[in-house]
Parts: sequence; C-alpha cells; structure tokens
Amino acid sequence: MRHFHSSGRCHLGSNPAILIIVLSVLLSGLALSGCHTTHAFPHANAAASRPAPPAASSAKPSDAPSSEPIPSHVSKHPARDSEFAVYHNPDYGVSFRYPRNYALEEGPESDDAAFVQQQQALTAGQPGAILVATVTVPDDAYPNTSFRSGVVQFVVNPAVTPDACRALTLSADSGLSPTSGSVAIHGIPFDWRLSSSTAAGAYVENVEYAGYSGGACYEFLIAISASNYVDPDSEMKPADIPKILRPLEKIVSSFQVHGASPARHE
Repeated sequence: MRHFHSSGRCHLGSNPAILIIVLSVLLSGLALSGCHTTHAFPHANAAASRPAPPAASSAKPSDAPSSEPIPSHVSKHPARDSEFAVYHNPDYGVSFRYPRNYALEEGPESDDAAFVQQQQALTAGQPGAILVATVTVPDDAYPNTSFRSGVVQFVVNPAVTPDACRALTLSADSGLSPTSGSVAIHGIPFDWRLSSSTAAGAYVENVEYAGYSGGACYEFLIAISASNYVDPDSEMKPADIPKILRPLEKIVSSFQVHGASPARHE
C-alpha cells in the first residue's frame, strides 16, 4: 500500500471505551492555523463544562479558547504557513494539516512498537478499524509545565454503517465529565465527545470525533496527558490543556476527503 506525506500547505471522534483506557495508560507513561469550519469545536463549546486538571487553577482567563464559531467568510485557501505540513494519503483519498515540528507516523506497515500496540488495541475494540496515521506532540513542546504527552490518531473504518459510526461517540463513557456535540468539516458531519479521566498519576483529556462519508467512517482520537501534581515550590507550572488542545483540533478542522472511497481500498 502506498503512503506518503508532503511538506506543504493547507488545501483547505469516536472509539469504544476500551481504546480510551488503553490510550490513557500509554500516554500517562510518556515523560495546526487550521482551515475553517462552520461551527465551533469542543474546546469552545465545552469550555464551561470541562473539569479543570488538578493544580491548573492558575490558568489565565485570556488563555481560554473563544466560544465564537469560525467565521464562514474566511477564505478556503488561507495564506500558506511554513509552520505547517500536509499529510496526504492517496490510497484513502484524504489529507490534513499538522504542525511541522510534530512527529507523524504512518501505518499499517509501521514497525514502531507504540503504533503497533495502538493498532492492536484499536482492532480489539473496533473490528475493521485501521490506524492510518498518528501525530504526536514533541515531549519538549511545553517546557516547565506538567505536560506529559499529546497525540492525535487518524482512523478509517470501512466496515461500519453510518449509524454505527455515529454511535462511536454516543456510547457510555467512564470519564469524569463527558460532553458531546457535532461539527461540520468541509461538508462532512462529525459527532464529537470530550471526556476526562485520571490514570497512573496523570490527568488525561480525550476528544473523539467520528464522521461518515463515501462508505467509510473517519475518526480522530485526541488524547492529552498532564501530571496530576505540581510542586508549588518548583518552577513547574500546570499544563494549559486548552492551549495544548487547540493545534490538535486544528488538525481535525483541516481534514478533507478528495475522492477515492476507502471501502474500495485494497
């Protein structure tokens, strides 16, 4: 199968509870400007209801994401930004933008141990799902904060129906405060769910997206992990979760389907 990604510019979730648990455990052990949509994303819609991570009360009000939808008159072809690269997968006919300094891993041929483990967990909880790519925030992206890790997984599942795809974000969740909604991304309706949990001394925030188009279910799974405790006598500050989440949601908002149906993918 042919996969590639190119440095470039903009041309412009979601899984069962078992995957969220595995992602949370994996993330807790680890020591992009996007194109527009017609609705606000979870970090804006759910900002009021998201539980604050432990010791994060020092976050400034000005850091909170805007609750205003992205204006519909914004150009579909914004000025090119050298800070972003474009991932384009011709086999699935999809693309999205991501920060150039973030690591991108492709599959299913990937021999990266973590990628393989994530694919196995995904398959166990969601038969037919394919982990196509992951984008990982650098470990040193937020120095002197409690940030541990951040990742976006892009998944394609041609084996489910539209109703089953939507149900991926509507199923019961064991998080502290699940919130859900919907958003249109370049004409494709996506349902999303935000939830928070704690595991292995870390606060974990998950945002899942699932949208159906052209015979396949497209999913984006975002997970951010931060240490539960920040020593008040140290120089370390609590991780600003909304700030970390914004570039990851911009990856999702830049998603485009260019034609080929994954249902016919060999």
